[in-house]
Amino acid sequence: MAGLKLLERGLEGDTRAHLNPRCRLVESRAIAPFCSSMIDVSDGLASEVSHICRASGIGAIIEKNRIPISDSTRQSAKKLGMDPHEMALCGGEDFELVFTVDPELLGQIRTQCPITVIGETVSEKEGVLISIDGKTALLKGGFDHFK
Repeated sequence: MAGLKLLERGLEGDTRAHLNPRCRLVESRAIAPFCSSMIDVSDGLASEVSHICRASGIGAIIEKNRIPISDSTRQSAKKLGMDPHEMALCGGEDFELVFTVDPELLGQIRTQCPITVIGETVSEKEGVLISIDGKTALLKGGFDHFK
């Protein structure tokens, strides 16, 4: 989202990821045999995690401080006056992967490609949450195609 916002506002900055998105096909094929669900993050992390949870009949707790944010995105967010975590959660245009996997299989996935664990699945009745400094709130946001 950072690159797109820079372009929309006519600001200088790193727009490479937006203009030349990197396909995660190789990574998805390598880790798919270990995953119980997977989706690309094209509409924002919050939206995609919610899609997985709804389709799987589960809940999730995402740790805000574990969400990977590149230095380039941090710099762009500062220039744009935006929160880089909000950009990741609600912005979209990231083309990364988010997936669920049995924790016992994490080691096998890590031999295939680098990953970042950003949370855990929980029961559906607990909901889809974000944890910020030990406090949880409903995870909301993501790109809405119908706005």
